[in-house]
Amino acid sequence: MFKKPLLIEVDLPPYHYRWYKKGFQVKIPKETIIRVSPTIDPEIEKQAKLGDVTALNKLGDIFFEKYDLEKARYWYKKAAQHGSSRAMTFIAKLFIYFSEDDNAEEKAIIWLKKAIKLGNDEAMKTLAWCYYNGEGVPENYARAFYWFKKAAELGNIDAMHALAHFYLDGEVEKDPVLGVYWLKKVAEEGVKEAMHDLANCYRDSLGIEGDVEEAFNWYQKAAEKGHPISRKQLRYFKKHGCFNKKLKW
Repeated sequence: MFKKPLLIEVDLPPYHYRWYKKGFQVKIPKETIIRVSPTIDPEIEKQAKLGDVTALNKLGDIFFEKYDLEKARYWYKKAAQHGSSRAMTFIAKLFIYFSEDDNAEEKAIIWLKKAIKLGNDEAMKTLAWCYYNGEGVPENYARAFYWFKKAAELGNIDAMHALAHFYLDGEVEKDPVLGVYWLKKVAEEGVKEAMHDLANCYRDSLGIEGDVEEAFNWYQKAAEKGHPISRKQLRYFKKHGCFNKKLKW
């Protein structure tokens, strides 16, 4: 469904660490290699100590971005104790992406389910990925599909894109028309990968009537945002007058 690239460029630290540990070649921005003690606004710290949830989350974010994960966890837990579903989701992500604990995923799921009870769509999407990246058994794909759909219905863009591919690929329920429906929503939000995928659907008459002009239009939009395969498709079309159907997702 989703192919892992050989080289990953990660803009947001410290997520690069997760991919690095999995054995990928990762381009790590120099400034993220060294931990830098963040400068904390005294007013934010004051508000956090008074139990302000926004301030507590802000402190968690500051330390997370500087890869001081213990302090990040501390402040997120404080925010979670005050009912922040966002903080609960971040605690789960710390377990998923960075923990060496053998039971990290189980602990993450506990936190995600707490956040889901509060209606957090990011937690739903993250739980879906936990199931999808699990053992690959049909039951897990079905659970992933369920939670991607729940998150998508709440407007989570990443979940919409994943749900579209579920419908297009048919791993749980094949429905190309619904796949295109969700792809369009994501493409219209400016996500270059979805623009490229939608162009492929127009090119291949997948879930929608084939339309060369619409395919070209969406390849062009994706190319303008830097999608490499869309750029190749445009060059191929200008040279041959048709699209290269061997170039897929």
